[in-house]
Amino acid sequence: MNADVVCHALEFCKQDAVQSQCHLYPLPQGIDPNDGIPYEKKFCEGQLNKDVTYAHFFSFLSCLQVSPCNGWMSSNKTLRTLTSQRAEQLSNTLKKIATTETFTNFNLFYMDFVFHEIIEEWQKRGGQPWQLIEPVDGFHPNEVASLLLADRVWKKIQSQWPQILGKENPFNSQIEEVFGDQGGH
Repeated sequence: MNADVVCHALEFCKQDAVQSQCHLYPLPQGIDPNDGIPYEKKFCEGQLNKDVTYAHFFSFLSCLQVSPCNGWMSSNKTLRTLTSQRAEQLSNTLKKIATTETFTNFNLFYMDFVFHEIIEEWQKRGGQPWQLIEPVDGFHPNEVASLLLADRVWKKIQSQWPQILGKENPFNSQIEEVFGDQGGH
């Protein structure tokens, strides 16, 4: 990815984005089975004979040429590694843009993908990394992981860029009088 392409796209944003915040996130890294996501784990659709693994499922999708993500949803470790390396290059480009470019009508931020932190936190709680992965495709974060990710992202925004949240609503006490304390929801 050329930084000029992203900057050109961001130039379109400046026309309508008065005092807005733009967040760039890196491409996610592929999940390596050495990190605890076993490709030999049984795929949920292989329950009849208990013989279909994620590696089999990924190969099947690839054979049919219908894999939504050939680079990462692959039993080929070399392909996964190359895809992750390219994703890292693209992410570094986004990070460079966020740290070197400025725009008149909006602020630009970059936040690293924190999934490895979520895995570490989950393991400290006694969980296994594969428990954070959506069983249907064996690649995307599931609901538990999404909840942990949202919490981590929110905390990072509060600690690193609190200004983007704006001022506290001056009517919060009146809202609470009418609706009660709903625990932040």
